[in-house]
Amino acid sequence: MADSSGSANSANVTAIGNSLEEALGERLISAGRIDAIADFRDKDDLERLNGAEDSAYSAAGRDYGPKNARFETVDALRRVLGVTPDIYRRLAPLVTVHSGRRGINPVTAPHALLLALPGGAPGQIDDLVAARGRPSYRRSRKSPASVSARPPATPP
Repeated sequence: MADSSGSANSANVTAIGNSLEEALGERLISAGRIDAIADFRDKDDLERLNGAEDSAYSAAGRDYGPKNARFETVDALRRVLGVTPDIYRRLAPLVTVHSGRRGINPVTAPHALLLALPGGAPGQIDDLVAARGRPSYRRSRKSPASVSARPPATPP
């Protein structure tokens, strides 16, 4: 599986949800789904404001509850209460469980997701994505700090 964007295990789920909303041009992941994803992977039984712990899964007729552990596969998102087949189909290519990073990896994230980041400059992002295919870029694998979520510094 490619390391595509943010890790469903270590990333701030709200930040990833907001970035995905920007990238997809719609509110694909509601506050309830964001909280349900966080509740699915956290180790406690405390239900977030819009989340889902064991009682919510039982009320929905599920014969399982949240895993209360890290996601082992992206496919596990299908088991999160509120993640429909359509949402999963559109979300799965944009997330990973294998990056080990907090947040979005600008080296491998999809173009649309990079554009959704605060301070994402379209020209710089276009250049970054185009450079990924060049042999010199693949050899260097330098992290492109200039296209991170930080806006460019202004001179004093």
